[in-house]
Amino acid sequence: MLLKTYLFILVLFSATSSAWAATESMDFFQQMGKMYVVVVVVSVLLIGLAFYLYRLDSRIRDLEKRAGQE
Repeated sequence: MLLKTYLFILVLFSATSSAWAATESMDFFQQMGKMYVVVVVVSVLLIGLAFYLYRLDSRIRDLEKRAGQE
């Protein structure tokens, strides 16, 4: 269930970024040669956030298991 949630969030961000990239700002960044830099930075941030949420979820799951055993 949790994996489905993460995948849904990833698809949602992908769709949102695709819609944003279709605006006029895309032309500006392409003219300046910075479009790929922006894409890489946003991708790294999203991957980092997904990894953080995954680790946080696993830690909470471990704490719940320990609390249930006591």
